Formats: sequence, C-alpha cells, structure tokens
Amino acid sequence: MSKARVSEVWTYFTIYDAENVNCKLCDKKYSRKGRTTSAMRNHLETKHKNEYDELKRREHEKRGAAKINSLASSSRQCTKIDLKQISLGDCIEKNKKWDNNTKSLELDNLIGEMIALEDLPFSFVECLGFVRLIYQVCPSDNLKTRQYFTSFICEKLYGKVKDKILELTKSFEKLAFTTDIWSDSCFGVSLISFTCHGITKSFERKMIVLKSEVFNDGRHTGENIAVKLETMLSSWGIPKEKVLCIVRDGGTNMKKGISLLNIENIDCLSHQIQLVVKEGLKSQESIIAVINKCKKIATHFHHSNVAQDELANLQKKLNQPKLKIIQECVTRWNSNFYMLERILKNKDSLCLYASTTNKISQLSSDEWIVVEK
Repeated sequence: MSKARVSEVWTYFTIYDAENVNCKLCDKKYSRKGRTTSAMRNHLETKHKNEYDELKRREHEKRGAAKINSLASSSRQCTKIDLKQISLGDCIEKNKKWDNNTKSLELDNLIGEMIALEDLPFSFVECLGFVRLIYQVCPSDNLKTRQYFTSFICEKLYGKVKDKILELTKSFEKLAFTTDIWSDSCFGVSLISFTCHGITKSFERKMIVLKSEVFNDGRHTGENIAVKLETMLSSWGIPKEKVLCIVRDGGTNMKKGISLLNIENIDCLSHQIQLVVKEGLKSQESIIAVINKCKKIATHFHHSNVAQDELANLQKKLNQPKLKIIQECVTRWNSNFYMLERILKNKDSLCLYASTTNKISQLSSDEWIVVEK
C-alpha cells in the first residue's frame, strides 16, 4: 500500500512514475528526483501564481490548527497527570515561545555559525527536517526566517570574524596573495577572489579568503583589475609595502593589472603545468582525434535525458555501477582526464549503446587503447 501523501501540494499533482509527476493545471510532466515536493512547489510558484498563493494560505491555516491542537493537548496532559502540582497557567507558560530572550539569541547565533562553517544556504533554516529538529529539541524556540539570519545574525557574525582577521593580518610582517577571475556558469557572472597567505611568529601558515565577489566593472582589462585589487587591499587596511608578492595566472590582463599597482607578481606554477599539458596534447594528432570523438559522446548524453536513461538501463543489465558521462570543460583543469576516465569505465555499456542506437560513434580498439593510456 502506498504511503499517504499529506502535503497540500498534492492537490495539484498526480503520480506519473517513480521520479515524475503530472501537473493537473497544465497537464505537463515534471521531474521529482529525491522524492520531495520542492520541485512541485517551485513549479506552482513560477507557472501558477494564484494556485501557489492559495497553497500557502491553506498550509498556514493547517499549521495554525496544528499548533492550537498541540497546545490544547499539552494543557490537558499537564492538568490530568499532576493537577495538584502544576496549574493551567504554569502549563501554558511552559509552552510559551521565547521572544528574543538570551537563550533564543544564543541559539540563533549558533545556527548562524553552523550556516557559515558548513557553507549552507540560508533557506536551510526553513527546511522541514531542520524545523522539526528544532521543535523537538527546543520546543520553546520561536524559529526565525531566512531573512532574519541574512540581515541580522550573519551580519553580526561577519563583523566579529572581520575583527579577528584584521588582528591576524596586522600581526604578519609580510603578506603574499593569490588571485583569480573565473565565471560562474549557474548565475552567468564573473567572480574575482583575493586570498591572503601569511606566517605567524610561531611559524604557523595561515590562509584567509579576504574577498570573493562579483566582478561587475565591465571588461576584464588590466586597469579594471588594478582598481579592483587596490580597493580590496584598502578595505582591509593593507598597505602595498606589506605585500611580498601576488601569485596569478598567465593572462596578460592579470599581469598588467598587478604591474600597474607596482607589486611583485609571478605566474602560478600549477597553471603553467596545465598549459604545458594542454600544448603537449595538441601536438599529438591521434590523441586530439580521440578526445574530440569522446567530447561528442559526452555532449550527446549531456543534452539528452532519454539517452542517459537508456545508458543507465544498459549498465543495470550488465551489472555495472550507474555512472553518468562527464563532459569536458575548457576552463576546468583535468576535466579532459575525468571525461576519458569515465568513458573508459563505461566502455561495455557505451559499446552496446552505440551498436543498438547508432546515435554515437563507436571507438575502435586502437582508440580504446589511446583512452586507456
């Protein structure tokens, strides 16, 4: 017998299969991976605004009714079990929520530190599992929303951490830095990082990420980079004279930007090694031909959920682990290696897929040897 679906969101959806649902409003199929209702709620919020507002209203009323029933049940239990030792007023006071008292603020601060230390999204405080946990271990706490933690708790936490970092950077005689600019494919923005490296008087190495922010100053010219880095240094009160060296990539814009600051700078050794490997591969025509062939295979599976499902079914029939094909990315080090490694692990299932569908090219025995080497 199937498990009862208690969430109000099921009013607007029906089960299609194990990982998909049908929307009753637009009659379209949507993925429900993880078996949670988050994807369904997101669909209502973006495609059916009126129904989403109605859903929130019904859920709010349901939660309110549950709280009233819980309070009434607690009151009955208190008066029934020990009528002579505890009054109804004491029982209600016992179930009364904290209102920003010392204990509540202490718990909020600990939750804020947990979010920062574990790099969690702020929406975590509104997740059903976390809410249940807090109500179980600390029923008197009035759990706050994500906006409270972003605008109050974490702002206060940032100030405390910043003071400690300022104290630490001032204790270093000299500082070295690493910096880089990269693109975030999820949000379509460029980011620049600025990491400080120093050695304490007790010869302990420290590494601190001082900045990692959106590069929104137009083109990544040397002049714009120089302005950005100089602003970062001044915001932390670090004079140029204290900077021993800045390690950067081999880009001409990055070289020019740091040179404009009159600060010693050198190429990143790891980046140089990657360039050597890249150029070495280019000189081998047979290797490049195999890599290009594998790229087309990876692109095929990356662009088709149906192809991924078919490959997974073949892996199951061959008693192989379910492994997705990794796609190469020109800006990610070693991604070519990971792509070839994953294709080699899926050799049998890929050969069977190619022979039954003719949607990807078969690798010859010599090409498989190249991939393995």
